[in-house]
Amino acid sequence: GGSGGDEALAAGTRVAHEGSDGVRRLGVVAQVHADAGGGPPYYTVALEGAEGSLSERSTERGRLSSLSAGWPPFAEVVRAILGRVALTRLDHAAGGVWEVPLLDPGSAEAEGGEGPPPLPTQATGEALRYALDCLRAEAVALLPGEPPETAVGSRLAGMLRASG
Repeated sequence: GGSGGDEALAAGTRVAHEGSDGVRRLGVVAQVHADAGGGPPYYTVALEGAEGSLSERSTERGRLSSLSAGWPPFAEVVRAILGRVALTRLDHAAGGVWEVPLLDPGSAEAEGGEGPPPLPTQATGEALRYALDCLRAEAVALLPGEPPETAVGSRLAGMLRASG
């Protein structure tokens, strides 16, 4: 899990911020400020809002907990996967079918020009497991007292409501 505590955070650290209303939101430390009187640093944090918007807030260390290192934002991972895999047919009886788009050998994509190369079919499962791990890291940071499965369900429900 992430960590809360007294250690200073560096700019760029992914965090969960707990507001005075008790609501936790994900964000990134945008700036670290030193107190002229030699006190503890304070932080400007860019917090995630509705539909990918960001808002900045100044806060002290006690309201921040760092996310586990190495997990990129879930939404960015999903965007990357969907940018490389086309859902060309959804057969509900078969549980849905993901197909890698076939590239014309002479196209710019096939030549490495425009956009990323398609995700190999055999890598789709691993890519989705990685996305789920990223989601789990965010969910646990937002709901630290909940079992991971409950936290993931709550995070997904909140994301679906926000995308409404």
